[in-house]
Amino acid sequence: MAYVTEKRGVHYAVIYEGRNPVTGRERRRWQRCENRRDAERLAGRLTTEQERRHRAGSSMTVGDYLLGQWLPAREATVARSTHARDGKAIEHYLLPHLGDTPLRRLRPEHIRSLYQHLLIAGSRRGGPLAAKTIANLHQLIRSALRDAVDRGLLPANPVAGVQPPDPRSRPSGSRRAKSWTAAELGAFIDGTTQSQHSMLFRLTAATGMRRGEVLGLRWDDIHFDTGRIEITQALIAIGYQLEFTRLKTRTSRRNVTLDTDTLALLADWRRQQDAQLVAAGAVNEHGLVFTRPDGKPLHPHTVSQAFGRAQRHVDVSPLRFHDLRHTHASLLLRDRVPIKVVSERLGHANPAFTMTTYQHVIPGMQEDAAAAFGQLLAAHTRNSTERKAAA
Repeated sequence: MAYVTEKRGVHYAVIYEGRNPVTGRERRRWQRCENRRDAERLAGRLTTEQERRHRAGSSMTVGDYLLGQWLPAREATVARSTHARDGKAIEHYLLPHLGDTPLRRLRPEHIRSLYQHLLIAGSRRGGPLAAKTIANLHQLIRSALRDAVDRGLLPANPVAGVQPPDPRSRPSGSRRAKSWTAAELGAFIDGTTQSQHSMLFRLTAATGMRRGEVLGLRWDDIHFDTGRIEITQALIAIGYQLEFTRLKTRTSRRNVTLDTDTLALLADWRRQQDAQLVAAGAVNEHGLVFTRPDGKPLHPHTVSQAFGRAQRHVDVSPLRFHDLRHTHASLLLRDRVPIKVVSERLGHANPAFTMTTYQHVIPGMQEDAAAAFGQLLAAHTRNSTERKAAA
């Protein structure tokens, strides 16, 4: 709605136009007038025009708004990978159920019904969708509709009173972290020495690096004199297009110490890679530790597929590539390495997250604590008895 204001003897008609979707700042259009009467007349006309536009936009569907307005505006404010992930979530989970719903008729019961359906048969394969995925979707919908309110397209956010399912009460077993025992990992490493990706598998298991972090690792990031590597960037796939991205948080950008055997194998691998590139007349343009034979970056999907094939020739339980990271953490925790050290190697935000994720391998540490307390109490009791006897 427009209004009239006066500044330094000059009258203005001002109309509120919502928030800028890029900067988040409120937008108001000021129009200078000759006097208050003209300003009031203009304010009334601006209000009428705005109401007419809103009535004309009442037929806009949820899909029209998300794909035509919200996603394009959001692209300038988030990373490309985030924008692509949001687009896929809208395409797979929102549009089939709410895409044709008029935006101004969207109600909380529509959102609750959507969540209930997704919990039962919302995955792409027809099974239940993980509560964590629905919670993430809830954040996306709430943000999108909050912007619609700021633009004047909705009187209120219909998601405001809706609670998504709690991931803690509905844990998903489909992507539960798995890990190998030390014997299985050793068997896999020994059984894949002839694979062209053997060094990549070894380094991932030895450091707990994420797939993108390993593929984005450069030779300049490896310090052979100190035995440490710097993890600062990742190579990710958006669709099938590759992109280097800087790690977002201070904890994810980290240094990890390597064992001497892995460090020596890396030095051998560098010599092998140089010889292969020279023989092929190729150039390692980005200075990456792991490349294709032509020097180009490896695609993440290719690496995951190669890992899956490599397991078939070894007697180990099947894992995802990401589970090499879980294996690294689990083996360290079982060997009584402090949680803070493991958390730092993995690049977690804090040790509490590490403890929650790997609490299934920590019971042995509880036994150590109980035994230590028992010894402390026994020593105190024995000393007390000896003092009494001496008295």
